[in-house]
Amino acid sequence: MTNDVVELLGISHQVASALLKKMVVDGILVEVTGYHQRNRVFYFERYLTFFSD
Repeated sequence: MTNDVVELLGISHQVASALLKKMVVDGILVEVTGYHQRNRVFYFERYLTFFSD
């Protein structure tokens, strides 16, 4: 996922990781693979909740 953010936004891996971490802390994204693993996967909980109700 981090690599996708790097490519999509044209930013460094370090900046992408910091951005994703901030979005998790702010409750925007939920990380589902375990924080210390490679190839982490995130989801936008509010979006999924909208379609699951």
